[in-house]
Amino acid sequence: MVVDELGRVTWQTTQTDVGSHPVQITIADNRGAEIELDYTLAVLVDLAAPHVNLAVSQNPIRIGSAVTFVVQATDDVAVETLALKVGRRCRRPRPQRPRDIHG
Repeated sequence: MVVDELGRVTWQTTQTDVGSHPVQITIADNRGAEIELDYTLAVLVDLAAPHVNLAVSQNPIRIGSAVTFVVQATDDVAVETLALKVGRRCRRPRPQRPRDIHG
């Protein structure tokens, strides 16, 4: 854990950190007075699936015509990968402006 100059505490967790962790923060002023803050921090496994939205420019389409797919995904933690599979071919979408991939 790291405390920055604004007092924000950050900790880059990993899978091995899942569980409850006792935390104690001590705050002191320049006159020697201090206070301790104790709490328990719970590191949880991400169980929420991403939310996906797929928009198709037209359906059905004529042979030889172009079709546009807009794939958007959001997640409470992060979107790791985003891919669109058409038939047996996997196509990685190109992010549009504004960026369609959120995470």
